Amino acid sequence: MNYVLPISNKFDIGTIYAGKGAEIYTDNGKYLDMFCDNGVVSLGYDYRNSELAHLPNAYKDDIRELAAIKLCNETHCKMRYAFFTNSGSEAVETMMKFGRKFQSQFNRNKIYFKKGIFHGRTYGAMSGDMTGKSYHLDDYEPFVAETHQFDKINEIDKDAAVVIITPAMVYDGFQKWDKDWFKKLSDYCKKNHILLGIDEVQTYIRLGEWWGYQTYHGIEPDMIAAAKGVAGGKPASVCLMKNKIGKSIAKGGHFSTFGGNRTAMRGIIDFHKRGNGLMEKAINDGEYIKKILKDKVKNLRGQGLMWSFDVENPIDFRNKCLKNHVILGVFSNNQSIKLTPPLTIRRKMLEYAMEVIVRCL
Repeated sequence: MNYVLPISNKFDIGTIYAGKGAEIYTDNGKYLDMFCDNGVVSLGYDYRNSELAHLPNAYKDDIRELAAIKLCNETHCKMRYAFFTNSGSEAVETMMKFGRKFQSQFNRNKIYFKKGIFHGRTYGAMSGDMTGKSYHLDDYEPFVAETHQFDKINEIDKDAAVVIITPAMVYDGFQKWDKDWFKKLSDYCKKNHILLGIDEVQTYIRLGEWWGYQTYHGIEPDMIAAAKGVAGGKPASVCLMKNKIGKSIAKGGHFSTFGGNRTAMRGIIDFHKRGNGLMEKAINDGEYIKKILKDKVKNLRGQGLMWSFDVENPIDFRNKCLKNHVILGVFSNNQSIKLTPPLTIRRKMLEYAMEVIVRCL
């Protein structure tokens, strides 16, 4: 049973375990590779690396398959296939493309995004992303047809193809959805046969569960996108999907040269091994942040290791912290302060960061 979406006619060369130069070593013997994924492996296999860094998607790869299995099994909602890409934008674009492909048999093509959420800067995401940031959109028209934004649930057409939403507002700050509202959205999609896609690009593990949607009850997505921290810093993203969606994608219907790259897949697997401990740590560290800041800042909100609060002049505040060697990712005075430290941050470092933040307030 394969969990990696079969995106091409695979080369049946057996299980690959090593390579050197132009040769690949498998349990069926050695192969001289005159393809090298259209020249991607330009310096040959095993160049200054004890492990193969890249294999074409046309070759079966046990490491890629293992990464897919682990990610699908974490969802607990019958995800059956994984399509690997390189960035969050690509993963969201894959959700849009695969959702429309599956729903085309029912003559559905409308895609809805929640108003004010950022999903990337590809044309598909921009077309439904009205975040008030004009520089994302100016002079790029025309956008992709039949992509819409919604605020209230009843604004979603009942014959829509896909609704894409994050587990919380996470772009300029952090704000979770009302639990009843989010459940009603999920139920509305299910009742009207609309695919629900969850963009977990920023929230994977960070909220104290494998997936941010799992911090709610009764939410069952049909597709999930993950990226950013999913491979511990290696360039990897993924679109997970239920069986019916994966089965609708013909071989060659979508492709990514570096999606499923072995280096990135090892990053996913290594990160997964530490997952349970990191989730528990995120919850504990989050409680500590809340304890320190709750009476000292405006509009503190968050969960796990993703928190936001407001200050009068974010840029000045950022610069004050920077003088004390604490980095905050704030880029305009219209943003909230957002804290997303590494999940592995040591408590002493977190204590110092809180000390600096409180002092600079």
